Amino acid sequence: MKMKKSKKIYGIMVLVLFISIIATGCGNTTQTVQPKGGVEGIVVTDLAGREVMLQGTIQKTVVNWSGAGGAFMTMSALLGEDVADYIVGWGNSLPQHRYDMYEQYLKTIPSLADIVDIGNVENDDFNTEKVIQLNTDVVILTLQVKEQAEKSVLPALEAAGIPVVFIDHHAQTLENHRVIRKNI
Repeated sequence: MKMKKSKKIYGIMVLVLFISIIATGCGNTTQTVQPKGGVEGIVVTDLAGREVMLQGTIQKTVVNWSGAGGAFMTMSALLGEDVADYIVGWGNSLPQHRYDMYEQYLKTIPSLADIVDIGNVENDDFNTEKVIQLNTDVVILTLQVKEQAEKSVLPALEAAGIPVVFIDHHAQTLENHRVIRKNI
């Protein structure tokens, strides 16, 4: 029981560290603010150059491009077996395009099978209504779908008060990894 509690505390600490790293990434400044309602938050600059307000503790994340080296891979490296506790929805690219890898993850983290498939922005099947119903704290999208997301999903997510952070793992630059590290 004590070991389980220690793992949970460690996971929360890693998540906070990830968010704080994103907040300082790309050489941009971050600021801590006290928004209405008394919930402390931070303003981060994502890789699209957008200032994004993140409030409270991030516990419910939606990620896109799960099988293409996106946020899921970084989060699983940082959170280990607890990664499924922080992801409430994801695009289905890991089980769909990298099934062998997905099967290996399932052996260690069976609860990955319970993560809700929210579709993918690039396939025009991203389910914003489902993301809103999941009470999502933040949506992490890849920079490659920014233009499409601005036309299709960003307006509804912003109207619902759900922040969206853009990342890019394909460019392999230090700035990209700083941003994702600060977000969990």
